[in-house]
Amino acid sequence: MWSSNSSKAIDKVLKEEGLDKCFKLIVSRSDVDYLKPNPDGFKLIDDGKTNIDQYLFIGDSSNDEGATKALGMDYFEVSF
Repeated sequence: MWSSNSSKAIDKVLKEEGLDKCFKLIVSRSDVDYLKPNPDGFKLIDDGKTNIDQYLFIGDSSNDEGATKALGMDYFEVSF
């Protein structure tokens, strides 16, 4: 998971939604030098073995979409 939120905020929401055990890695705003749409955070997720076309970025903002465009990755927008 890659979020522009703080680790504290991410942990709170994931626990509330019962998703706290679903992610191997969580990248928060404190882990990166530049926030989305800069693709900086993805570098911490990418294993270097998986082709970019094997990823699907699920997001809810224009910054999420901008990051995927910079990466050449597929994007699925959710709205609440």
